Amino acid sequence: MKNRDRMAALSGAVVFAALAFLALRHPSRMLATASSITMWICLLASFPNIFLGADRRRPFLFGFALFAWSYHSLGFTLPHELPPLIRRGLLDRLNTGWRDYPPYFLVMVRSLATVMFGLIGGIAAVFVVDRKDRP
Repeated sequence: MKNRDRMAALSGAVVFAALAFLALRHPSRMLATASSITMWICLLASFPNIFLGADRRRPFLFGFALFAWSYHSLGFTLPHELPPLIRRGLLDRLNTGWRDYPPYFLVMVRSLATVMFGLIGGIAAVFVVDRKDRP
């Protein structure tokens, strides 16, 4: 994979993180709906693209699908008070009044965390495959 593609993936993850943190600072029902729809589009589109996508994008898509689907399914095995791997201290630093928000705030947190863990998995898979390709 070219350096340009790696930098594009990292830049996309940084932009997504910035928008996610902005949404967590100023939550709304519309942002919760948009983040949930984005999560489902990414999850559903990642799986068939592993098999049908371009060869150079398969490692990213495989890592994204593996991490995102794993994180999303982990959410069904744990209590629904908080999304998995998200601690109260992190939410307190992002938004001190999160405990007073309606339940859609936690839906938004779970959706954004799912996509973020998918991006982390995709970028990690790209680096692992790129390292294997080097002599």
